[in-house]
Amino acid sequence: MTRISRRLTRLVVSWLGTLAVTGCGASAAADTSRPPVAGSPSASAGLTAAQQSAYDAALTAYTGYMRVRVQIAAKPNPDTATAQLAPYVADPLKVNLTSYVRTLKYYNEAVHGAPTFTVVGKDVHADATPMTVDLHVCVNPDGWYAVDLRTGKPIESQHQPKYLTVAHIEDYGSPYGWLVVSVTSGGGTSC
Repeated sequence: MTRISRRLTRLVVSWLGTLAVTGCGASAAADTSRPPVAGSPSASAGLTAAQQSAYDAALTAYTGYMRVRVQIAAKPNPDTATAQLAPYVADPLKVNLTSYVRTLKYYNEAVHGAPTFTVVGKDVHADATPMTVDLHVCVNPDGWYAVDLRTGKPIESQHQPKYLTVAHIEDYGSPYGWLVVSVTSGGGTSC
């Protein structure tokens, strides 16, 4: 295994460890200020008003999480990552993502590109305490790549297939609102 491959493997393992499995993709020039949503299923199909409201709030939290996740990986700064994540992410995911940013900074690396994702399913529990939503998300990691900040060059790029993740989002109530608690693998299922 080459030095670059070991380092890329370390980055990938670190990233996957933060989320179990999740990924992103797009060009290096992508605008990371906008939510990276490719689309979502008909949100109101079969949902009560309370479920629709919970779904909308959870999707807003997930979209914010994905946007901030791209920003903190593109310009790794562990000193500000926790504050950037706070409006969208709860512990332990927030701690894991901050650790990932610390790893990027330590190795003088960043991740360029922006994710695309499509919500392909949902489990809405508006009658639970706390209210929860599980979003089944197809993630496209194609085009998201690690960059050596010393040289500005990609470390290594590979085409990666789309895959399914499940984001668990809970309503923490006022003043916190809906926060992403975990993002896990969809069981190796591609989408």
